[in-house]
Amino acid sequence: MTSPHHLLTVAVEDYFQTAGLAPWIGVDRWSRLESRVEVGTRRTLDLLDEFGIHATFFVLGWVAERAPGLVREISARGHEIASKGYLPRYFRTM
Repeated sequence: MTSPHHLLTVAVEDYFQTAGLAPWIGVDRWSRLESRVEVGTRRTLDLLDEFGIHATFFVLGWVAERAPGLVREISARGHEIASKGYLPRYFRTM
């Protein structure tokens, strides 16, 4: 038996963690915002299950710390977990 191929990558981060919003929504405000990452990720997992596709999920450490059950669920459904770092780092600011 061969191991599943992971031909798709998924970035697991919340809507407010994008570079485009960084000037208005700093890291210090993230914990006060409504998180949608679990709902969106579970929808993605369901869709991948429907088609029998496995993916690599790059999970932001900030998200993993707050939703460890989500990370466990991703793994339990047969997907690979990868680190995206703790906080997003944008090329323009490196």
